[in-house]
Amino acid sequence: MSAVRGRTPPRRCWRRTASLAARDGIQARLIDPRERRLVPVRTLIQALAERCRPHAAALGCLEQFDQLGRLVEANGADRQRAAAGRTGLTTLVATLADRFSTEGSD
Repeated sequence: MSAVRGRTPPRRCWRRTASLAARDGIQARLIDPRERRLVPVRTLIQALAERCRPHAAALGCLEQFDQLGRLVEANGADRQRAAAGRTGLTTLVATLADRFSTEGSD
């Protein structure tokens, strides 16, 4: 990347990062805004979480904040792929549709 340190990367870099994230999810390698290079999403999340953890503690929501690690290790896409492998795609779709329709009925 040709960005000069200290300057905001060009808009096309952010579009590329969004495209990578949409395509690869948690397995993506995205632009680290400080280092100006591609790094694993998990690395970016870990670094950001370390910076945010004291704020979560101050707000009294550390228990909820600490659940971030669980989401990074097995996100929704990972859980859905595992469920499809166990029960089949038809059952997975039916289960997700049922959850979606019952979540809005509260």
